[in-house]
Amino acid sequence: MPFGYKLNISECIILKTFINSNGETVNRYIWSDSDGTEHDFYLGSSATSCTDDDGLLNLITIQSDGNITITNDNKVKKTFTKRATNPASAVSGCWYLTKIEDVVGNAVVFTFEGADPTKPTKVSIKPYGGGSIDMLELKYYSSGKLMMI
Repeated sequence: MPFGYKLNISECIILKTFINSNGETVNRYIWSDSDGTEHDFYLGSSATSCTDDDGLLNLITIQSDGNITITNDNKVKKTFTKRATNPASAVSGCWYLTKIEDVVGNAVVFTFEGADPTKPTKVSIKPYGGGSIDMLELKYYSSGKLMMI
């Protein structure tokens, strides 16, 4: 029997680096979206943006502050913040969804706190030009499983 819930706000991006057949270093960013579908983005070692391989017109951009944004064809921008690294694996980093912003500037913001940097604890909305409004809190068991919303 499964424990807890899978939240569609648990979108993440992982980075895998490899050498292609031409001997070039290629960064493969893998975005796991809200329904679990994985989308691949291949960037050369010096590239900072490209569109997805699926032809869905999603543009990934590596920001100078270390965050990653994905912008879709409707100009909705998702911001991902690096929350975890695992130097012992082939995965060089993991970024978690921290903000969704529409073309006007309205945003949904995800807050992460506590011992586990991969679990959101609060969801807020921030209307363009306005202050943040808390919408829900998420509580977890000590085991890390979602207890209640």
